[in-house]
Amino acid sequence: MLSFPGKVTWFCLLFLFFTGISLQIVHGKEKIDSSKTSEDIEQITISAQRQHSTNKSVSAQVSIIDAEQIKNTAPRNLAEVVSQALGVEINRYGGISEMSVISIRGSSAEQVLVLVNGKRLNSAQGGGVNLSTINPEDIERIEIIRGGGSAIHGENAFGGVLNIITKDGYGKQFSGGLQGGYASFNTASLSAQLMDSFGPDQQLDYFFSISGLYTEGNYTFPDPHALGGTGRRQNSQGLAGDISFKGGWDLDKKEGIRLSFSMHQHYDKKGVPGLQPQAPPWKIPAI
Repeated sequence: MLSFPGKVTWFCLLFLFFTGISLQIVHGKEKIDSSKTSEDIEQITISAQRQHSTNKSVSAQVSIIDAEQIKNTAPRNLAEVVSQALGVEINRYGGISEMSVISIRGSSAEQVLVLVNGKRLNSAQGGGVNLSTINPEDIERIEIIRGGGSAIHGENAFGGVLNIITKDGYGKQFSGGLQGGYASFNTASLSAQLMDSFGPDQQLDYFFSISGLYTEGNYTFPDPHALGGTGRRQNSQGLAGDISFKGGWDLDKKEGIRLSFSMHQHYDKKGVPGLQPQAPPWKIPAI
């Protein structure tokens, strides 16, 4: 007969199951010790075979970008990170806060499956995923799988898979960060992060991030028909914001049973670019 704590545990599991929160079952020995260096740990790929496997054992061609590499490139968005990978091309439709979609080996954006923590971002109605809606500072690792993966992931993976794993607070002490920047065309950015693990035997952990970006994008350009020979791009401002939260609970470390959940909200508002109204190059004679 189950003891009282055992009944409570099973009740919690059933409640979480029927309320739609997913359980992630991970073997305890596969968890990465954050105190080890990158030379001591072999990178792990998740997407290619829907299970934990080393990048040497995956038949598909895989590129892995970790958080340190992302930090060193100081990207403004996710598109700038993955554009450096072999066989990847980014199609941009505007400035840094505008639509950006990925192409792998010449595929269309609809033929590349984009996953965030195992969740499919591709729409069932078709169309690519806008990479500008994902904050690169929240990413722990990026896995780019080149080649068809439709047999495993469905039709969206015909060209390849972009798997994004976000940061978490597992095994980490309380820490935080605040970053800001300013660039040309009155472009400003600000972001903040918090992470921690706590509770008995550090069973609970969380990661929280909030960021914002604003740009006017009002660059000048030569225009012989404009006053002074210089035109200015107007109404091209962009405002974007992201808020993310990822939490985890080790229900049973010995058995490797872990509950994790995440949420992400993106907001953006863009102007419709146009030219600054100019006076006509001729003069209307006075009557």
